[in-house]
This record gives sequence, structure tokens and C-alpha cells, in this order.
Amino acid sequence: SEELSVTVTRAVPWFTLEHDYPHAYVRLHYWRVTAFDGALKPLEGQQYEWFALGRWKEDRPMLPMNAMVVRRLALPEVVACVTRSVSEENLKALSRAGVRGVVWAQEVHRAVAETVAQRLGVPCREIALARLSDFCRDNEAAGDAALVPASETERFLQAATHGLPLYVFGRPEELDRLQQRGAHGVAIAA
Repeated sequence: SEELSVTVTRAVPWFTLEHDYPHAYVRLHYWRVTAFDGALKPLEGQQYEWFALGRWKEDRPMLPMNAMVVRRLALPEVVACVTRSVSEENLKALSRAGVRGVVWAQEVHRAVAETVAQRLGVPCREIALARLSDFCRDNEAAGDAALVPASETERFLQAATHGLPLYVFGRPEELDRLQQRGAHGVAIAA
């Protein structure tokens, strides 16, 4: 409540960025706040404006880091990671599971992922495979999110410091538990 006169009642860890400026080294821990008490009131003279994700007015000034955070806020929480053709039955199951995006991590899967996304009516994007070795420093060049290999999920979530929002393989009903441990969302293998 020190800057906005609200008390956070529910939040989950999201990602951490570190940057070495000429004058200082900073580590910023981003949390996704999903509930708070009180009404937003800037206590330090700052200005704020509410806007729907994807509807930011380009003529409004925004710091580059804030623009990155807004892009990341727009990422869906449940995605399908497509590596092969998907049957009509599996498409329906993905839709029922709340899939709001399709991702692909290898160029060889791009065409099939785009087809699945079009059939589901959701966005499709390439996603980086996460590597723990390069996960705490400035990672904007790496994209807006990363997919954790299934065999590495526990290691990544225990590391507790991620430079990108992470998708881990799982089921939609595990989303809350995985977000509490630091995942951005779940990827359903398709």
C-alpha cells in the first residue's frame, strides 16, 4: 500500500529481472496480483490509467519495461504445445480445457501449430525452450515467455528466479497450484 493505497490479498510470483545499470544493480521481482482491498489512489503523485490488454493507446508514453510487462500480462494462462496433427476429438478437448493459445518450440512444428490455432480460433506463437543457465539476467531479447521441458519442471520452479514467464506442462486444474510456485501458465501437450 506504500504507493497506491491498496492492500494485496492475493498474489503469485511471476518473473524476476536483473539489470546492471551504470549507477546501480537492480533485481525486480514481479508478482501477479489477482486481488486487493481498497481503491487505487496514487500516494506519490504518479499518474495511472486503466486499459484493456491489447488496447493501449500508442500515443500514450510508456516506459519500455512497462510495455514488456503489458505484453506479458496479455499472455494466455493455458496453451497447447503442438508437435503433431490434432484430431477433431482432441481439438474439442483442448477447447473444453480452456486453451487460449497455441505454441510451438521447433520450426518443424510451426505449420501444424498454426493450423491447430486457426481451427481453435486462438493466437499462435513461437516459444523458447527454457534453459536454467540463462534465466535470471535481462531476457527481453529471448521473447516474452518460455516453455519448460517436462523433465525440468521441478528444477525451474525450485530456482524461484525466472527472467521470463514460464509455461510448464500440466493440466488446467493444476494452474492455481503451479502459479503459486512461479509458473505463468500450463502447456497441454497436443
